[in-house]
Amino acid sequence: MDRIAEKIAVWLQKTGNSKKSLANMLNISTTSLNNKLRGKTSWRWREVCSVAEIVGCELSDLEDEAA
Repeated sequence: MDRIAEKIAVWLQKTGNSKKSLANMLNISTTSLNNKLRGKTSWRWREVCSVAEIVGCELSDLEDEAA
């Protein structure tokens, strides 16, 4: 699981928000959000910035660690 998906999962659990509400906040479909969370499609930079703002973290918190 990538860092973005991890942060989103924690945020959803803590806040009780749904993926549908997050998708609406990001102005994308729920299907698109699910594909991004599963790694099937890439995140756009503006979406990453929005995720950081919504979940209350720094952009650096969303970076995957190097293998």
